[in-house]
Amino acid sequence: GKTTFIDMISGFYDLNPPLIHLHLYDTTIDAFQTLAPQNMRQFIAYVSQSVNLLPRDRELFQSKLATSEEEFWSVIDTLSLHRDLVTNLLDDAHIGLKNTETLSGGQLQRIGIARAIFSDRPIMVFDEPTSALDTALAHQIVQYITKSYSDRLIFWISHDASQLKYFSKQLEIKDNRLLFHAK
Repeated sequence: GKTTFIDMISGFYDLNPPLIHLHLYDTTIDAFQTLAPQNMRQFIAYVSQSVNLLPRDRELFQSKLATSEEEFWSVIDTLSLHRDLVTNLLDDAHIGLKNTETLSGGQLQRIGIARAIFSDRPIMVFDEPTSALDTALAHQIVQYITKSYSDRLIFWISHDASQLKYFSKQLEIKDNRLLFHAK
């Protein structure tokens, strides 16, 4: 249920009529605009339960590094990714599935989180993004994201109930119903 809900929000299902409508505030016209379902993905950074490396990851990371080296390495350090690992990925012109064989699940998850951060989208969707990490690092990352990106809409799916304390609002799927909880 949770992953299906997130996949619907992320525009991975072409439902007719759409069940979910997103309204984004457009500062250029000082008004809200309804986002067409087929355009939702361009506003959403998505980290799935199992992260794959994509050829465009290299370009995204290189672009972020070129625009703000200090911010780039700050994110990498906060996510506890080794700089040598990231440098090797940046140098690899054939980044992709072959790289996943040498990386742990936790490293892949953190690369996926970095990808979401560097994509600079107003909506961030995380589906069990820290399940392969130890509890302390997982809490460090969720706390960093909620503090540093509080101006964005964040969907965080986790079976770790202790992570809920970092969020002001919660959606719960129970008995095929979506329940809303606010602190």
